[in-house]
Amino acid sequence: MNLKSNYLILAFSIFIHFSAQAQEKYLGAALSSNAPSFPVTGIGNVFRGGFHPGIDFNYWKRFNKKEVNQWFYKVNAGLIWQKYVQTLFTVSGMAVYRNNHFKRINFDVGIGAGYGAAFEGGAVLDLNKNGVYETRSKFSPRSQFIILLQAGFIYKLKKDNAQSMAITLHAKTIIQGPFVKGYVPLLPINAIELGVLIPLKDKNENK
Repeated sequence: MNLKSNYLILAFSIFIHFSAQAQEKYLGAALSSNAPSFPVTGIGNVFRGGFHPGIDFNYWKRFNKKEVNQWFYKVNAGLIWQKYVQTLFTVSGMAVYRNNHFKRINFDVGIGAGYGAAFEGGAVLDLNKNGVYETRSKFSPRSQFIILLQAGFIYKLKKDNAQSMAITLHAKTIIQGPFVKGYVPLLPINAIELGVLIPLKDKNENK
């Protein structure tokens, strides 16, 4: 079984486990601006240089009952396009702590890991068994491991509804590797992400 299969099976297993136990659920989508730079402290580079867009779709589920110190599991699928470098598809899972002290405005932090498929942004030559260089197919991605960090704010659109639709704003760091074996083992990418969370209600709540 390859690296890709192991990550996908792990993410799916954890997703099923928490789906069976948790209570508060959301679907989310977000757009981001991304920049390769030093992890966390290089977040300012997102506002300089070229624009490298990203898009993410995610599913959040809460797995504790405390009203202030809340814990969520987040399953995410995303895409980052970096001109001349790569197009990166990711599938990941993340544990997220959310502080609900101010009810309408929440702060959260999260850490996670996952799998990435990196498609080259330019021509790549591989040496074949005959000692001749061949151009690698652009449809042949490189498998990557992904480490994720995020911190940000969630603003609920309805003041008196703890589970209303919400706007999210996050700073994120994605570390992928091995980026270029023997040369660039890890590539950190920082991002500013603006998104929306839509609450999901159980059928029993509508009865």
